[in-house]
Amino acid sequence: MTQNSGYKLLEPAFPEKNVAVFCSTSVAYALYCGVMLHSLLEHASPEWNYDLVVLESELPEECKAKIARLAEGRSNVSLRFFNMDPVVGDAELPVYEDYGIPVNAWYRIWAPEVFQRYERVVYLDLDILVQRDVAELALLDIGDAWLAACPDYGVRAAASDPKLVAYFRDEVGVQEFSRYVNDGVMLLNIRAMRRHRVGVDRLLAAAQKRFRWLDQDVFNHVCQGHIHYLDARWNALASRFFEHQLSAEDLAELLHAREHAAILHYVAGTKPWAAPEIDYASLWWAAARRSPYYEEIMFSRFRGMLRDAAHYGFYKRRHFWCRLISHITWGKMRRKWEMRKRVYRASLLRAERALKAL
Repeated sequence: MTQNSGYKLLEPAFPEKNVAVFCSTSVAYALYCGVMLHSLLEHASPEWNYDLVVLESELPEECKAKIARLAEGRSNVSLRFFNMDPVVGDAELPVYEDYGIPVNAWYRIWAPEVFQRYERVVYLDLDILVQRDVAELALLDIGDAWLAACPDYGVRAAASDPKLVAYFRDEVGVQEFSRYVNDGVMLLNIRAMRRHRVGVDRLLAAAQKRFRWLDQDVFNHVCQGHIHYLDARWNALASRFFEHQLSAEDLAELLHAREHAAILHYVAGTKPWAAPEIDYASLWWAAARRSPYYEEIMFSRFRGMLRDAAHYGFYKRRHFWCRLISHITWGKMRRKWEMRKRVYRASLLRAERALKAL
């Protein structure tokens, strides 16, 4: 797990009132990255300076230029791109490209190194919609906690599954489901993490365990006992697919968080840009319509529908094959094929919707 140190460390963009936020993207998600950042800036306050950093690898200049235009004419906004190739070097990571999980999903693990000149930094996934000033999150008092994040109600819903209970207890090291957090929105206390030697080496070592939920399990595994739990409205999970499995108390908390959401998070496999009919998708599309990327998103969606419709037969065969193999294997191999089955199931559903729409 060696790394290449031949890169320049990031410095805070502003000498004071610096609100640091980072995300990561690839070419495929550049437009949605733009919508997320646009929603963030819609709620930005003139009282604060916003230091926005996009972690990327080989992102085309035209993609960067489209996103960078968001900062034009805003004296209190800095928007920079940071190439992660020299940082990652030849570090070995469990990458699941076949399952639609790109390598840039791991970039947040390098935050203690990339942002070591900062005191704290907010991380945001791309499948979110910011509805409140993110400076409020960045400035919260979290004491000496290594990170702050929200409970993951999707995991709480799995409390009735004894196999998952054993996995989270024995593999991830989370004894109570209520202590497991979603890492799609995090406030990272860089100073505390570095003081307690919670650096990239420690996070990468945990990543080699090949956790089921990848980097999210890594942060829960390494930081358990040093997490500040945020109000759920800072990461209100917009999906309803697990609601029926929640306790009455947890469901009430989740519904309240959505009703007063500071940040909405579209955590399910189906995203609002791919399926406008899903819950709370209308809010995302309204934000997309206000952004400079609406026309391109619409064109991309139409092109994607044509592609999915053309691949319907392929997705159906692959889903059947993955389902068959998952029934005759066990252990890690079964988990591998189960994951592939879920990916092709989602692709098959997209293709079916595309055929009906066309």
